[in-house]
Amino acid sequence: ASYSHGMKQKLALISAFVHDPKILILDEPCHGLDEENRRMILHLLDLIAENKTSTLLHVTHDMNEVLKCEKHILEMEKK
Repeated sequence: ASYSHGMKQKLALISAFVHDPKILILDEPCHGLDEENRRMILHLLDLIAENKTSTLLHVTHDMNEVLKCEKHILEMEKK
C-alpha cells in the first residue's frame, strides 16, 4: 500500500511509542505536513506526553509547534 507523507509520519510515531521508550527523539516530526496532519501529529505528541512514561525530545524550527507539555525549551539563534 502507498501511504501519504502524513500517514507515514503518524505510523512512525505510533510505531515508536508502542515500544514504550524511555525517550522519544522527534526531529521535525511535522516537517512537510499539511495543516490537518500537523495538528494530528501534535495531538498525538500531547497524548504521549500525558502518558508520562516517555520523555520527549522535540526538535523544531517552528515555535508554533511547541507543546503545552514541553517544560524546558532551548532556543538557538544564529549570530
